[in-house]
Amino acid sequence: MTLNIPHTEIDEQKVKNKVKKIKKFYIHILEYFFIMSGLYFVNIYTSPHNIWAWWVALVWGIGLLLDGIICFEVFGLLDSDWERKEIKKRMRNR
Repeated sequence: MTLNIPHTEIDEQKVKNKVKKIKKFYIHILEYFFIMSGLYFVNIYTSPHNIWAWWVALVWGIGLLLDGIICFEVFGLLDSDWERKEIKKRMRNR
């Protein structure tokens, strides 16, 4: 069964999905900075001798970095071209 969807609609949907991913990433960055600012304030106010907020910033920052690498397809891993090739490969193997 084949779908008769024009390429322009498919391309437009891919672009919309990409823009949504980028928007989510930017929201993630804002959440990181606002929440980490609050955590640092709480940390300094409650226990200035023990800076535990660094660990939260580090772990969350690594997650944020990985999210950005995936979102912007920095290394070409798992990008749309990979997805297209994988679909073709699996369709041939049917």
